[in-house]
Amino acid sequence: IRLAGEYAEGIQFIVPQPLLPTTWIGIGTSAFDEKNLIPISPENLKRLSDPSLSSKEFHALYDEFAELPKIY
Repeated sequence: IRLAGEYAEGIQFIVPQPLLPTTWIGIGTSAFDEKNLIPISPENLKRLSDPSLSSKEFHALYDEFAELPKIY
């Protein structure tokens, strides 16, 4: 997240984890359709960037913020 914020001029959207392979990261990518981009607020991004989060806590929070719309 820190690198994406630094090299991609900020983070505005996140992508639901089920759409990603477990070893994949994208910074500044256009690989996803707009309907799969979930806006993230600065407050939620700050919560997600907390270095004290465990991996399990990070992924649970990410999943909460990147919930797929009910159209799926």
